[in-house]
Amino acid sequence: MDQRLFEAARTGGENPLHIACIVGQVHFAREMIKLRRKFAAELNQDGLSPLHIASANGNVDIVKEQLNLDHNLCGIKGREQRAPLHYAVIKGRVRVITELIAASPDCITDYSARNRQLFTSQ
Repeated sequence: MDQRLFEAARTGGENPLHIACIVGQVHFAREMIKLRRKFAAELNQDGLSPLHIASANGNVDIVKEQLNLDHNLCGIKGREQRAPLHYAVIKGRVRVITELIAASPDCITDYSARNRQLFTSQ
C-alpha cells in the first residue's frame, strides 16, 4: 500500500480519497466513494476537496466518478473561495473543464475570494 495513505491516516490531514486523487488511482477512488461518500465533500488541510485535486491534476476519470456521485460537488469552495473549475482552468485541463461544465453549467458563474468571475463575457 502507498506510504502516503499511512501518513494521511497518522496525521489526519487528508482522507484516502484525497490521496487517491493526488496519485491518480481511479479504482481506489471509486471504492472510497462507494464506501465513504462523505469523503468527497471534505476539505484537506490545504482547503481542497478531492474534486479540486483531481481537477487540477487533470484526472478526468476521477472527476467523472465524483460527478456521478453528486454534480453539486462542483460548487464546493476551497482555498480562496475557488471552485474545482478554477483549478482546472488555471492548469489548462480542457477535458476536465468540459466535464465540470457539462455536470454543472452554473459553475461558470462562480467567483473567487477576490470577487472575480471565472469567465467574463465581453
